[in-house]
Amino acid sequence: PFFEPGEYVVVAMLSGGGKSYFSVGQLLYSANQNIPSLLINLEKAPKNTQKRMWQMECNMQFQRNFSGMDIQEMMKLKAAWERIKELPVRVVNPGPYLHNIVSEIRRHRYERGIEFAVVDYAQLVYINGYKGGRVNELTEISAMFRALSLELGIPIIVLAQVKQEVMQRPDKRAFMYDVADCKNFTQDASLILLPYRPDYVNVFDREVGPGVIEAYPEGYADVYVGKGSEYGRLGAECRFNHIKGFYDVPSVFEERIAQNAVPDWNPTAGITRNTNLDDDPF
Repeated sequence: PFFEPGEYVVVAMLSGGGKSYFSVGQLLYSANQNIPSLLINLEKAPKNTQKRMWQMECNMQFQRNFSGMDIQEMMKLKAAWERIKELPVRVVNPGPYLHNIVSEIRRHRYERGIEFAVVDYAQLVYINGYKGGRVNELTEISAMFRALSLELGIPIIVLAQVKQEVMQRPDKRAFMYDVADCKNFTQDASLILLPYRPDYVNVFDREVGPGVIEAYPEGYADVYVGKGSEYGRLGAECRFNHIKGFYDVPSVFEERIAQNAVPDWNPTAGITRNTNLDDDPF
């Protein structure tokens, strides 16, 4: 519901900062809206993603030994695990080569009708036999994902690392042209999201006015829109932990409502799902 069909979305962050959490959180949200989705995970096995979704759903660390827990609580957690397994999300690892990844996304689009795909992550993708240099190779990889999102008419999120030079800045915050190895991801993307966790980069306070410094709240995070043709440049405050990933802050959300800054809405209101891929959406 938050992305347009055909959008090519780049989510860029430092290595280990939480890109995967960000994408899994979006996959879980979409799956709970009954939106068929696909995750190309080039790093971990599918069950790792299921565990992370279970953690987010239950708000507790995944564990194998539940012997000290009340039986009714155990059954609730087991039921949540079964629910996660039934969600319309598939996690696959077709290998690092672009041709296989593109074929897998196409296959799931035409066989399962997926409406959303995530690739984790760009710097692990290669073109088999390519000899034109890594920057040119990534340029072609980005162009292919851009073309694929338009061809299939679905949003595709590609996660990407940002360059280490970001760590030389006082706030260690990345911007839209900081994607490592290739700036074409920035040029090709219709939307660039830049999640930020100051505690991860050992930044503990911020300037909120001339000469006024305050400490970041515990677990503070935000998501900055570095590029968005319909959104402009803006940011959303949130929180992060290693169970729920990025999540909204009720107090902040309630404050927005009090200021009438958030309209009443239903995530699926006004959205017509196209189940026939041959239909002309216009």
